[in-house]
Amino acid sequence: MGYMSGYACCFRTKTRDGSAYALQMVKGYLLLGEGRTYANIDRRLHGAAHKNGQNLQQFMSDSPWDSTPVFDKVQRDVSHLEGMGGGSLNFDESGDECAGTKKAGAARQYIGRLGKTELGQVAVLGSYYKEGCWVLVDADLFLPKSWFELDKKKQWARLHIPPDTVFRTKIELAKAQFKRAMERKLDFRTVGCDSLYGSDTAFRRMVADAGKHYMACVKSDTALWLEDPAQNPEAEMITAAQAAERFPFETRATRHAERGPLNHDYAFVAVWSKEKTAKTAQTPLAYRFHPETLLIRKEHDGKLSYALSNMPCQDRAALAQAKAERYFVERTIQDCKSELGYDELQALKYRAVMHTLALCAVALLYMADLKVLFRKQQADLNTVQQRLPSLQKLPDLSLANVKELLRAAFPIPRPTKKQAVQLVVDHLFNRARSTNSRTKKHQT
Repeated sequence: MGYMSGYACCFRTKTRDGSAYALQMVKGYLLLGEGRTYANIDRRLHGAAHKNGQNLQQFMSDSPWDSTPVFDKVQRDVSHLEGMGGGSLNFDESGDECAGTKKAGAARQYIGRLGKTELGQVAVLGSYYKEGCWVLVDADLFLPKSWFELDKKKQWARLHIPPDTVFRTKIELAKAQFKRAMERKLDFRTVGCDSLYGSDTAFRRMVADAGKHYMACVKSDTALWLEDPAQNPEAEMITAAQAAERFPFETRATRHAERGPLNHDYAFVAVWSKEKTAKTAQTPLAYRFHPETLLIRKEHDGKLSYALSNMPCQDRAALAQAKAERYFVERTIQDCKSELGYDELQALKYRAVMHTLALCAVALLYMADLKVLFRKQQADLNTVQQRLPSLQKLPDLSLANVKELLRAAFPIPRPTKKQAVQLVVDHLFNRARSTNSRTKKHQT
């Protein structure tokens, strides 16, 4: 995988060059279907039963290489891929339950995947999407306020949490990622986010002031006005849910899925939203009003979703497209977990989380690069339609397809009979040693 050579400089520290370990981890994510622990990646890729993954664990959990330059290069490389400019940057969080409170950032907090508050760890992620390709381009591990109390701060050094870290809300983390994307000159036109970020007026204003469009989900009880209250103090105020009862819907095709084009019913409403202005000694608390478009989408289960955008209400095709593209941040998170093994991460340390997400970003960019290459080599759509007349779009490679191709190109060596026996012996010995340790602990 010569592709990784361009990232080698990101994994060098003052004393070591960890690029070989980075390559090994990315190969493990892409070649293995499960069991992507450090020990298993080391063992499977080298075909030796005695490999224990300690070097990989040190590289991922303790080595001081910074994930920031990796994300920086990923964003620059995304913009240089043919046909990948002018896409959408989408923000969301990925949360997972924890068995205990010793993981960096672990606390009782809302886990979106579960839809409830549980003991878990949450990361705020930035995903880039353009025409069938999605890439993780930034990430931050969220540290709840409890992690800034004295008893928790005592654990920071052991967990490699940077000592200069200050508390930032998830919204503030997403704002910082947006600003970094602007500084890195990531070529995006639209920003998408769920209601946690979209309900924050300052977040929407920041995106608009930077000259970007946004598609920001909001809650059903969001207060909106049908006229500019600054011009008409008697302007009618309604909620997003009330607008859904009063304005007509129209059906639009938004994106292609494996089962064909997806159609949804949309309503488009020109509205004004309210923003609090800063309070000063001379100026009492006041409000500004901004023109926006309320987009209401009827999901296939009948539920309604609401979003605000600074795109003009008459640009209905673009509005529906931007709303549809927000799905791909969820697809990014799903691929990081199910296809690359982020959900198998058992490490406790801050560095391990950030290092894993950075290498997932590299793996997803590699997939996008292969997709672009594959499209060039595909048959012309018109040629294929001679045999499949109803086909409207040629299918893309999935990450699962890429992994199958890579397994053929880089076959995983099978252990010999002697190595397999030794592997089982070592496994049983480690289990026995662990049981013995726990027994002694309970006895004392």
